[in-house]
Amino acid sequence: MNEKRALFCKQQQLTTKEKTIISSQK
Repeated sequence: MNEKRALFCKQQQLTTKEKTIISSQK
């Protein structure tokens, strides 16, 4: 269960990074 949660957190961070990058490009 902990591994799944860690993966989820990583995915969330990646999504946030991508959003920030996309916002910077605009």
